[in-house]
Amino acid sequence: MEKSESESEDGQIFAPVSVEIIAQKRSEIRSANATKKSEMLRYEITVTGNVQGIGYRYFVEREAQKLTLTGWVRNLSNGDVEIMAEGEKDILENFISILKTKHRWARIDDVKIIKTEISKKEFSDFKIVFY
Repeated sequence: MEKSESESEDGQIFAPVSVEIIAQKRSEIRSANATKKSEMLRYEITVTGNVQGIGYRYFVEREAQKLTLTGWVRNLSNGDVEIMAEGEKDILENFISILKTKHRWARIDDVKIIKTEISKKEFSDFKIVFY
């Protein structure tokens, strides 16, 4: 038996689809993806515990850069570490999880976060600051 244009290799029959319908579906998908853009957030993070004198700032910088976050990290005079991080929500939440659990010598007692929605990033990279 000869294969028709709407028959697949394994013999399944498919209804013919017009080029216009395919173009319309592609347009709908693009439109849906455009509205699903991840919201951009800024997290002001204060980490309390044993987080100074153990390389925690360098760890924070490295992990933020791996995740392509922007912002900065610094030590505070009271022994805490302050972090300003900008990025997409799911990436920032992953970052928080890493901060809490992945540094081998840190003892994290508390992590305070102030979340702010932003329209564009203020920082172009992530670095350690000394002020």
